[in-house]
Amino acid sequence: MLPRSMASESKDSVVTSTLATTLLCVSLSALLGYGVALLLNLSPRATRALLNFAVGLPLLITPFLSYSYARAREELIAAKAELHRLGISDELTGLYKRHYFFEFAQKELLSAVRYHYPVSLLVLDIDNFKRINNHYGYDVGDHTLRNVAKVIQESLRETDFLARYGGEEFAILMPHARWEDAEATAERVRTSLESLQTLSGGNQVFVTVSIGLASLSPEVNDLPRLIKKAEQALSYAKRTQGGNHVSVAEALPDVIL
Repeated sequence: MLPRSMASESKDSVVTSTLATTLLCVSLSALLGYGVALLLNLSPRATRALLNFAVGLPLLITPFLSYSYARAREELIAAKAELHRLGISDELTGLYKRHYFFEFAQKELLSAVRYHYPVSLLVLDIDNFKRINNHYGYDVGDHTLRNVAKVIQESLRETDFLARYGGEEFAILMPHARWEDAEATAERVRTSLESLQTLSGGNQVFVTVSIGLASLSPEVNDLPRLIKKAEQALSYAKRTQGGNHVSVAEALPDVIL
């Protein structure tokens, strides 16, 4: 369904298109009728009758045909937009899909390198998620994923780009955010999820997350390197720190990375 503002604009464009088409058809029909009258050398009375018919017919038919065409065109545009949305959105969480994340991130990083502004990347993984699926069932697992996605989204800025990166992994691209600012966001996400609970048959299901963070730099100036750094930091958070931790690539010793 189109947003209300877009629907209003769509309706206005249909009306405008209908009026313009009707006026054009009336003008052309009148000219054609006058030309026929001259060609047949009709009397003034017959000429007026022919012109009335020539003008009246498009006034009756054209608005209907034009409106129907314009409506069909607007519906086609809306249908294409919906197909595009479905193609880039994850069915379970409603977040952007992995492939669209790569597409967006690639463009954003090229812009950041060109105009010299910071960009940070968070890669987030739910700790021991397989245990939730195995112990409580996949329905609870799916519900947990939806809840996690919602909590993360509520913790971000409007300019941040959140996507489902894998099964229980999420990626957050943060334009115009240095690693210090991104770390504060990551900690806010982590603590918010730490208090999240999903109910299952009277049982409370709690989750924790591990987050790896990396930022654009002269040495890390493209998407593959940025992702590699963030995933290395995530691995450190899970394996070395035991999960429920935020690790910043810029703050880790090079020997670990």
